[in-house]
Amino acid sequence: MAAWMVEASIAALLFALGAGAAQRVLGLYRGAPVRWVWAAALAGSLVLPARWLTPHPAPAGSSPVQTGRAAGAALAVHLPPVAPGVERGLAAGWAVGSAALALLLGFTLVRLARERHGWEERVVAGGPLGVSRSLGPAAVGVFRPRVVIPRWVLELDATAQRLIVAHEREHQRTRDPALLLAGMLAVVAMPWNPGVWLAWRGLRLAVEYDCDERVLARGIDRARYAAVLLGAWERTRGTWLPTAALTGTSGLGSRVQHLMRREPRRRNMKTLMGLGAAALCLLAACETPAPQRVVAPGASKAAASTAPAASKAPLMFVDGVRQAPPATSGKVTTDQLANLPPSAIASVEVLKGKAAIAQYGADGANGVILITTKKAVGQ
Repeated sequence: MAAWMVEASIAALLFALGAGAAQRVLGLYRGAPVRWVWAAALAGSLVLPARWLTPHPAPAGSSPVQTGRAAGAALAVHLPPVAPGVERGLAAGWAVGSAALALLLGFTLVRLARERHGWEERVVAGGPLGVSRSLGPAAVGVFRPRVVIPRWVLELDATAQRLIVAHEREHQRTRDPALLLAGMLAVVAMPWNPGVWLAWRGLRLAVEYDCDERVLARGIDRARYAAVLLGAWERTRGTWLPTAALTGTSGLGSRVQHLMRREPRRRNMKTLMGLGAAALCLLAACETPAPQRVVAPGASKAAASTAPAASKAPLMFVDGVRQAPPATSGKVTTDQLANLPPSAIASVEVLKGKAAIAQYGADGANGVILITTKKAVGQ
């Protein structure tokens, strides 16, 4: 489990870095949706490690350490052996963390559902919505999201009210609360994974980016909209909950900067560079090796002592042709030498240890004997 958690964290961080690079590219084009790259990063952070849940056996002859190396993989994590108690502790900590987040999320959603009954029904900016004492502006609810604003919004001028309500109704129309809840469930599933937390934060901010752009696409002045956003932020309390809110994230500065940005220079070059970086991160994440089940040191010695005697024999090749293993102990027999007389042998090369394993894999763990006959060399 320790190796699995490390590999899952590496993959999630790579997915998050790739999503960040993709967001920079999409940010060069006004109106391009960015929330979906973060949603994809969260999905990949869950799906890829889930495929590793079926243990992959380690190659024969591998060293008895916890490893994340797979055949042909470019990345690998080698960990020292972990005691069973540590593994149980990791599992227990994971269960407690997920349960605590799930309970907190469930309690808060239930509390929000109860508060909805106490909201005052009003018609603001041409449509019905709920008015609370302090919650909002936000779109609350998963299956039937509802717009709620705090009472202080009613004190603003008609233009500010219209912009605030338009923002929340965009969240309501695109069902952003459901997307944010799905992202939060990914955090509940892996509360120990820093890459998942990073992608969750990116998703929350990207949801607001996209909503801002959809509102501004109606021809609203950007400076005026940014001023309303800043004014609302000064009077709104932030929240970590999966609610789509006008000021519900901590990235207000980056949002205003995004709103007021000028047309980028050298956009084509920046696009190519960003796409290249995103592709590299995605490839590296997908190439993250699956953890392998490795036999403990004591078990490997026991297995070696109970293995058939023939498995201790070295490999033997005569003129490049592999010979059949001996039927007796690990000694080289005349059967394995193909009844070659000593006068017919031109050279004998013996490979041992790492050199043999490097060329012949686990089959060369007991050594390799390469015999070349005089007939093969033309003598």
